[in-house]
Amino acid sequence: MRLRRPAEGPCPGVSVVVPVLDGGAGLLRLLAAASEQVGLGAVELLIADSGSRDGAVVEAMERFAQLGVWDVPPGTFDHG
Repeated sequence: MRLRRPAEGPCPGVSVVVPVLDGGAGLLRLLAAASEQVGLGAVELLIADSGSRDGAVVEAMERFAQLGVWDVPPGTFDHG
């Protein structure tokens, strides 16, 4: 596993960790909803990407400055 981009922001009240492979629009909706939660303190968003090719991870990095991204070699886990 390799850290592509560390999460930024204040110390989190809660961390949302999402394993992803080609998450598409659903990934973007999930990150938007998680980032808008209130009453939890700061929300840390982290994804473990195992080789997505659909562009959603790149778009998520552009839309969510606080997003941390870990690259996981494809085939090392099955998202199941």
